[in-house]
Amino acid sequence: MKSIKLKKILSFLIDYHLSCSILLICEFILKKTQLYSTNLLISAIIFFPFFILFFITFGLKDLLFQNQSIGKRIFGLAVYTDSDMIPIKSIMIKRSLTTLCFVSIDFILILIKKKCVADYIYKTKVIEVRK
Repeated sequence: MKSIKLKKILSFLIDYHLSCSILLICEFILKKTQLYSTNLLISAIIFFPFFILFFITFGLKDLLFQNQSIGKRIFGLAVYTDSDMIPIKSIMIKRSLTTLCFVSIDFILILIKKKCVADYIYKTKVIEVRK
């Protein structure tokens, strides 16, 4: 059985890459339409909705399956408070956005401590659950 640390890292990578794929689609569209290099204002106007969509998908990722993101669901993980309750939606959104701000630090913290910055700030934890 995989260690919980490995499951957390893999679920983190899946969630992050799913959200980043939105930005890659935007870049593809901009390059195919050749607006990317010709007009900065049009590029920004086209890019902005994708950028907002990126933040929405990453910010709401743990709300998809109540307290699980797609990556967590695949690996049988879920977010709970330190007192083993399901966190309220506002905490889940803040937790995801905090994770986005500290992506590099979170990856290192998960490797070392098994918790990310948001887990310490919002007193949450990611634990294994039955599938």
